[in-house]
Amino acid sequence: MKIYEILPGKLYQCGKTNNLSVEEKVKLITDYGITTVVNFWRFEDPDLISSVRYEHCYMPDGKLHCPDELRLLAKKTAEKINAGQVVLSQCYGGRNRSGLFSAMILIQLLGISGKEALTVVQRQRPNSLVNKEFCQFLELE
Repeated sequence: MKIYEILPGKLYQCGKTNNLSVEEKVKLITDYGITTVVNFWRFEDPDLISSVRYEHCYMPDGKLHCPDELRLLAKKTAEKINAGQVVLSQCYGGRNRSGLFSAMILIQLLGISGKEALTVVQRQRPNSLVNKEFCQFLELE
């Protein structure tokens, strides 16, 4: 499994981890120093729930639902990063939902525009954020 570093030492992005063994998950968390996982995929990962701070926020990959709730979650997650936590944003493929959330965190952390955050995420995670609605949303942020 490939993990993409969005913000060095602070924010990572990947796809689902449920197909990894417990040992592989522990190694992943340890190697990257991950303290918090925010999962947007349909299913929770029980192995991660017991290993790190874990938030499951299912969001379908398609239309953006509840943007205000997502903004609030991004703000709270950015505060966690500022307090020294290392965050992994994940969804099924590690591209759209996790990419959207990573970009929203960058907006909070770096004070950049949504368009700039979109560019950063797409550069750090190739083939990320191909969902046109998510991109349009970020371009207006």
